Amino acid sequence: MCTRYISRITEWAIVLSSSIDKDIYHMGFNVTMDREKCSGCEECLEICSAGVFEIQNGRAVPVNAKECIGCETCIEVCEQHAISIEETGIQLSDQCLTLLRDIL
Repeated sequence: MCTRYISRITEWAIVLSSSIDKDIYHMGFNVTMDREKCSGCEECLEICSAGVFEIQNGRAVPVNAKECIGCETCIEVCEQHAISIEETGIQLSDQCLTLLRDIL
């Protein structure tokens, strides 16, 4: 019985360790931009280490919102107060949830 759990934990660890490329989980932050307030200054682009923002039609857009790590540095540099970040919690893929159910 113990061997079965060790095997499943090992399998889960391997899957989770390769999760960056396979979208096993989502960090759990929702980034929104008030396009009317955004001046297009690009400060958020420059400060964001996760590459969340791009400029489209002269305004910042959170095109890679799934990559947000929740540090809120973009909020700090935005003088127009156009950016908001909401923590939504970690969202696991179906594959990851199945492995967790098997272990527990």
